[in-house]
This record gives sequence, C-alpha cells and structure tokens, in this order.
Amino acid sequence: YEFWVAAYYYDGLYKGTRGTTTFSQISGMYQYTSTNYVNGVGPLDTNVCYKDYPAIVKKYGFNGYSPSITTGGTSGTQSSSELYFPKCASSYTSLYPAFQSLGINCDWEYHKQIAKVNGIEGFVGTAAQNTQLLNLLKQGKLVKPTS
Repeated sequence: YEFWVAAYYYDGLYKGTRGTTTFSQISGMYQYTSTNYVNGVGPLDTNVCYKDYPAIVKKYGFNGYSPSITTGGTSGTQSSSELYFPKCASSYTSLYPAFQSLGINCDWEYHKQIAKVNGIEGFVGTAAQNTQLLNLLKQGKLVKPTS
C-alpha cells in the first residue's frame, strides 16, 4: 500500500518543505496543510501527489475498471492470470521467499521491472517498497511486467 504523509510546519519544529525528495521517496502523497482556503472555501487539506493515481487505477483494473495494458505493440484487455502473478500464501513476511515459492525470477533487474509496473518509481528495494510488493502478491494483485 502507498503511504500518505501529513506533515506541517509549526513554530519552526518541522523544517521539511513540500515536494522534497524525502517525501516522494517514502510516500505517494504528502499533505502539507489542513488550513488552506480556495475561493473562500475552507479550511481544506492541501496535498502534493507524486503519482498519477487515476491513470494507475485505470491501467491495472482497480476500482471496477477493466485492466488495459500494452503488449507486443497492441493494446487490449488481458485475463487476470496473464496480468497478475498468482497469490502467495498470506504467511510470508518477506518478498524473496514468496517469489521463490511461486517460481518467480528473483533477478534484481526483473524485480525493478515488477516494481515499476506496479507504480513504484525509483525502486531501490527498501523494506517499505518490498512490503508494498509483498502485500500486492498476497492479494493476487501484483502486476506482471509485459516485456
């Protein structure tokens, strides 16, 4: 799952700024205030989003959309077994043993491809990134790379 970070600057206690690489590396969205006003309406939460979530939702068939991906130069809808890796047992607490149990290639370059097609940009193999992939695998929602 993605993280949504809410962090505000109060009386000099927090020195982060919205849009820093720190927040983009650990979260998908960053809420930098809960007191913004827009055209007189408010107070409102105001966020920076680091990913195009509507495009990700549509591409991978979440929230009732049909998955539509590009393979071999053609666009089309694929079956669930073609699009996703099979579910792993829920007892796994680490990604690599879960991959191995399903015969999934554990090569680093392939791992980075898996991360990218599952919406993880700048994959470096952090615990949070691997946990996100493992949770998708446990749900049967880990998308297979197409190439």
